[in-house]
Amino acid sequence: MQILTEKELSEKLGISYWTVRSWRLQLGLPHFRTAGRIFYRWSSVINWMDDQERKISGKADTSDSGILPVAQ
Repeated sequence: MQILTEKELSEKLGISYWTVRSWRLQLGLPHFRTAGRIFYRWSSVINWMDDQERKISGKADTSDSGILPVAQ
């Protein structure tokens, strides 16, 4: 089981620290707190990302715009 800090997770995913924080606060990225610090279980993050992908795929826009909706 791999446990990561917010900074480590952002580096592993190749995204900013602020994006990880935003996903946690706004989209419910799974995390846990210990001694006032925030940690992420890698397997939980991957499962969450898979769920997000399925949600987006299920909401594909059928209009002629060719633009897929953004997950809320």
